[in-house]
Amino acid sequence: SDEVVLGPAWRPAPAAVPSPALPVRAVRQGATVSVRTGGGTVRVDTSTGHVTGWQVGDRELLVAPLRPTYWRAPTDNERGLANGAEWLTPLVIDRQWRSPRVHVARSEERLDDDGWRLTLLLRARPWRWALLEYRVRPDGSLHLRHRVRPRSDMARLGMTVWLPWAQAVRWYGKGPHECYVDRQRSARTAVHEAGVRDLVHDYERPHENGNRTSERRGELSGGWG
Repeated sequence: SDEVVLGPAWRPAPAAVPSPALPVRAVRQGATVSVRTGGGTVRVDTSTGHVTGWQVGDRELLVAPLRPTYWRAPTDNERGLANGAEWLTPLVIDRQWRSPRVHVARSEERLDDDGWRLTLLLRARPWRWALLEYRVRPDGSLHLRHRVRPRSDMARLGMTVWLPWAQAVRWYGKGPHECYVDRQRSARTAVHEAGVRDLVHDYERPHENGNRTSERRGELSGGWG
């Protein structure tokens, strides 16, 4: 069973640019839709499903697109299942997830009082079907949901983004040290803080690392907010 923590409520960091909720406007230029709200502007490339820009006030958060990712580096445990033989590793992790050729088969947009929503049907060889949904609310917040029906075991389902301004992270979940499903009982459920560089564990043989399980909420902070 999981831990139950009784303590002070989570106190989120103040918004970088507080602003009232204003009507949402969506402007299309080619395949790119710019969604403008009282909190900023979000730009989505509907031909790829990538978020190419996210501006809060007069500051741009992204230096590279926010995009789905389905791959991670194999761990030593997985290499162990392959008896240390690199040529057997693909039998443990299906390498077709590394760089699947994804194309948008269909897209649907909707704009109402709750904001702007984009739903994409994605096609690729590793899955039977996949849906990617973005929602931009009037307060400028961005919400996303990605569902995949895979044909084989997935290495990862998540999003990749590069935020060079991020220097620290605060999260509510397991920690403070690295913990996976096989060692999560050694971690405490609490509000933890750490520098971004401190989340990485320097293994003798580099591989996927730094995970924290059972995270309920997280915040990044850095050079400008």
